[in-house]
Amino acid sequence: MIPRRDELVRSIGAAWRLFLGDPRGMAGFDLSVDGFWRSFGAIIPILPFYLSVVLVERQIRFGDPASTPEISEGYFFFVRALIVAVDWVALPILLGLFARQIGIAQNYAAFIIARNWASVLVVVPDTAVTLLFGLGVVSREPTAFMSLAVLLVILRYRYFVTRTALGIGMGFAIAITIADLLLSVFINVGLDQLLLGWDGAQ
Repeated sequence: MIPRRDELVRSIGAAWRLFLGDPRGMAGFDLSVDGFWRSFGAIIPILPFYLSVVLVERQIRFGDPASTPEISEGYFFFVRALIVAVDWVALPILLGLFARQIGIAQNYAAFIIARNWASVLVVVPDTAVTLLFGLGVVSREPTAFMSLAVLLVILRYRYFVTRTALGIGMGFAIAITIADLLLSVFINVGLDQLLLGWDGAQ
């Protein structure tokens, strides 16, 4: 289900309020069943950012005429699309399977809705750092510092969204936030190496 333009604007605005530390941002989301499924449409504004990163990676891998890539460009783009699709649904599926057992069933849908829309904001600084390095604007050392700073901001934001949407304690919220990060890293790095034989840093 694709979100309407007014819902897109309202939901990103709600995500921004959460970023500013205002728990009332939750009121800006459509927390209905339809709103839950439409929140996965937040991938639409994210895709241009992801594609820009993939194009930089494609240039790194295929841009050197002296090298002979061991895979085709078509396969490269297919794997990248597969990775983003799996990453987008992995946590919602896993949490959905165990929501009742770990005591978050009541607020599970609200959390996934908030998390999906929050991802629209998360992708912006993350993409900016990747592009600055990939395009040769900044060297590896400043990139490492900026990446760490962005990661800390993202983790803080993810933690606030998790604790606010689920209504859980600090320790539990930290655990889910870290699990979310590790799952994403595992999917991106694991599938990249498994299907492309490349860690993305070459």
